[in-house]
Order: sequence, then C-alpha cells, then structure tokens
Amino acid sequence: MTGTQVSIRYNEGASDYVPNLTLTRLMGEAVDEVGPIAYDEEDYALARKIRASLPEDCTKGIAWEFTGLSADEAREYYKTHVLYDRPGKFIDREFHAPASTDVGDVSRCVPTAQVEVPCYTIGTPNHTWEMTAQTRSTIGQKGMLEAAKCIALCAAKLFEDRDGSLLQAARREFERMVGSGTYVCPFPDELTPPR
Repeated sequence: MTGTQVSIRYNEGASDYVPNLTLTRLMGEAVDEVGPIAYDEEDYALARKIRASLPEDCTKGIAWEFTGLSADEAREYYKTHVLYDRPGKFIDREFHAPASTDVGDVSRCVPTAQVEVPCYTIGTPNHTWEMTAQTRSTIGQKGMLEAAKCIALCAAKLFEDRDGSLLQAARREFERMVGSGTYVCPFPDELTPPR
C-alpha cells in the first residue's frame, strides 16, 4: 500500500545453544576439582587499574547467579574484590545468557557442554578495550589454562566411564532435546560469502 520495498541481507546467523545437562554436570564436577584461579599481585594490580577506569554502576548487569552468591553477597564481594577468586559454581537450572556463540550450531549436532571462566576484573563490559587488555594479560592467560584444565578433566572422566553410561545418558538427553534429525543451518543454501 505504501510502496515500501524490503530487501533481506544475511550477515550473521547462529542457532540457539542447547546445553546437555548430563555433560554440563560432569563439567561442573571438573570445575570443582580444578578449583579457582590463583592470581598474583601483578594480576591484582592490573585489575585495580581496570576497575578505576570503569563506571560506578558497571556491575548492574552481572549474572551473579553463576557465582552462587546472593545479590546482597555479590554487592559486598564487589566492594572488596577486583577479581573473582572463588571456586566456580554449577547451577542446575536453566538460565538465559544474552550472548551469541557459534557453539549453538555445534550443540545441535552433538551433545555439548561449555565452561565459562571469569578471568577479568569484576564488572568489565564485553567488547571493550578493558576486556581486550585483560584477555592479553596474565589474567586472561590464567583463565584460558583454567578452562583447558576443566575441559581436559571432563574428557578424562568420560574416558574413565568404562560402561559408557555417561555418554549414553548424554546421547539420550541430546535426542530428547534436539531429535535425531539432521542439523539445519540458519543460512539459506543459496547464500554465498560476500565478495
């Protein structure tokens, strides 16, 4: 009626992440066994500099549910800590994290679990120079190694599962959640990369 024309241009696309709770619980056990990151004074000094550059309300959007702290405990923790140096916490419930990841596509092909390691100054917003600076520092390197240890320990636990009951449970859960069909990419088949 208005003469409006619409054209569709695809520039990104990712499927929603489907967590496999069987594997995620196992990853939680690995996180407990690996323990928290051991930061040193150099890490804390950098974190204090980063904290000084952040706005006062930078912790408003933090998902404290992942820490096991209540909102009141979290506020107190933020006042006295610049880095999260407690053991990780597996929360056995659904939680929507407003972020994008291509792991969602993987999770629709095979049972998938993720581990998130808070290796940055508390309150640092994503996609900022402060986050970039920390990922290239010893804080980020220690976080990367921590995540690798958790993933490796989770994999070792699966290898030790002699009767295969964990993998069978993960597969049953996967098929219940995703089905046994074929993965469907969110991009149309005729789409080609931009030139």
